[in-house]
Amino acid sequence: MKEKFAIMVEDYNVPPTPWYIINLEVFSNGIKEASKGKVDIDTLFIFEKNKVTWGAKMSEFDNGGIYFSEKINNDKKYQKKIIEKHYKYLEEIKKFADKLIKTDFSKKSNKELFRIYSCFYNLYSKTQTEGVIVAMLDMGDKKLSDRVSEEIRSKFNFKDHDIIFSKLLTPNKELYYGKENLAVLKAARKIQEDSEKKRKYQKVKKLNDLPNNLKSIFKSLAKKYGWLQYYYVGPSAGVEYYFDLVKRKLNSNVSKEIKDRRNEENKLKNFQKRYENNFSSELTEKINILKEFTYLKEYRKEIQVYLLNFSIDEWFKEVARRFYLTPLQARYILKDEYRELLVDNKNVAGSNELNKRYNNFAYILKGGEIASYTGQKAKDCWNLFEKNKLEMKDNLKLEGSIAFPGKKKGIVKIINSTQDLNKFKDGNVLVSFSTNPYLMPAINKASAIVTNTGGVTCHAAIISRELKIPRVIGTKIATKILKDGDLVEVDANRGIVKIIK
Repeated sequence: MKEKFAIMVEDYNVPPTPWYIINLEVFSNGIKEASKGKVDIDTLFIFEKNKVTWGAKMSEFDNGGIYFSEKINNDKKYQKKIIEKHYKYLEEIKKFADKLIKTDFSKKSNKELFRIYSCFYNLYSKTQTEGVIVAMLDMGDKKLSDRVSEEIRSKFNFKDHDIIFSKLLTPNKELYYGKENLAVLKAARKIQEDSEKKRKYQKVKKLNDLPNNLKSIFKSLAKKYGWLQYYYVGPSAGVEYYFDLVKRKLNSNVSKEIKDRRNEENKLKNFQKRYENNFSSELTEKINILKEFTYLKEYRKEIQVYLLNFSIDEWFKEVARRFYLTPLQARYILKDEYRELLVDNKNVAGSNELNKRYNNFAYILKGGEIASYTGQKAKDCWNLFEKNKLEMKDNLKLEGSIAFPGKKKGIVKIINSTQDLNKFKDGNVLVSFSTNPYLMPAINKASAIVTNTGGVTCHAAIISRELKIPRVIGTKIATKILKDGDLVEVDANRGIVKIIK
C-alpha cells in the first residue's frame, strides 16, 4: 500500500501566501540542496476557507529529521552555520520590515511593487528553509527531544523527569513575548503607583470610558508589540487588548511579580547548571543545542511570520485596491501570477477563481512535481491523508507531554480560531489543535491548556512557561475527544487530562 500523508499541522486564518512557498521553494529545492539530495519529502497542503491542513510522508519526514540531527550532532561547523544563518536572515527581515512599515505603496509603480514582493518572497524562502531544518528535528515520530529525554531517563531516572527535562530546555534568552509581558507588568505598576489614576482605571469597564490623556500607555504598548498577534492575515493587537491586559493586573501585586520574574530567571539558570553538572559534556551539548533551537524556533516565528506579515499588510491592501480585490483575495495569488499581473500587465486569476481557491485549494509536491487544484479535485486530495485513529487508554483520560507543570480543574472550551474567542471565559480550560498568536486573548484567561500537537520545544510550551499556565501538549486527540462544557482536571505534573463529567 502506498504511504499516505500524515497530518502534521492544522491551523486557522492562514492563506496560501506565504505557506505555498514552503512547497514551492523549501521542500522542492531548499531541503534537497541542504541535504545534497539525501532528503526528499512529499508534502500536501489543503486550504479550506480559513483553515490549512499540512501533511508529509512520515517516513520521509522522519528520515529527514534523523539526517539533519546526525549532521548537526556530528558536524560542529554545520551546527554553527545553521544558527548563524538564522540570526543573519532574521536581522535582514527586521531591516526589511522596518522599511516596509515606512513605505507609501500607493506611490510605487506596479513593477516596483513586484520587486518588493520578490524581496519578501526570497527572504521568507531562505529563512523558512533553515527553520524547517530545525523544526524537522522535533516533529514527526522520531523527535530529537524524545531521544535526548530517553537518554537522560535511562542514565539517571530522575523523579519528576518530564518536569526536569522541560526546565532544562527552557531558553535563557528573552523573546518578544517576554518583553511584551514585562512591559504590561511595568505599565500596571506605573498606574498602581498613582492611587488616583488607579481608581480611575479600575472604575471604567471600557477603554472608551477613559479620557484621551489616560490612553497613551495602551497606545504605546499596541504600537510596540501589537504585531505579535498579527500572524498571517491580522489584525494586530490593538489598544483595547492592552487595556484589558493591564487592567487585569491592577488588583495583583505587580511589583512582586516583576521581582519574582527576575528571581525565577536566576533560579532557572542555577537549576540548569546544577543538573548539567551531572551530565557528560556530550549530553550537555545536546541539551544546549535543543535549548538554542527551542529559542530560535519561536524567535524565527516572531520575526519571519508575525513581523514580516504585519509589515507587508499594506502592500496587499494596495494591490487589492488597484485590481478590485479584497486584501485576502490578494493573498491567494501566486508568485508567477504576480509577475504576469504587475510586470507583464496580463490578466490573471480574477475574483471568481480566487474565491474558489479560498473555498478549496490543494497544493501538492509529489515525486518532485508540484500540482495545484481547486473545487472537487482539491476536495479529493483529502483522501491522500491518513485517517486519524482515536485511541484512549481508558474512556476518561488523555495523556500527553508536560509543557508547564501544575494542576487545574475547569470547563473545556474548544478554541481553534478567532471565531471561537467570544465563548471563552476566565478560568476555562483551553483545548486546541495547536495554539497561535490569534488565540492570545483566550490564552491569557485560561486556567490550563491542552493541545493535540506539540513537543517540549514548541510554541505552546514556550508561551506556557512565559505565562506560567499548566499545559499538556501532544495528546493527538484532545479536540476529537473533549467537547465544550466538559469538566476536566489537567494534571500537568504528570501529563494527564482526566474527564470528571
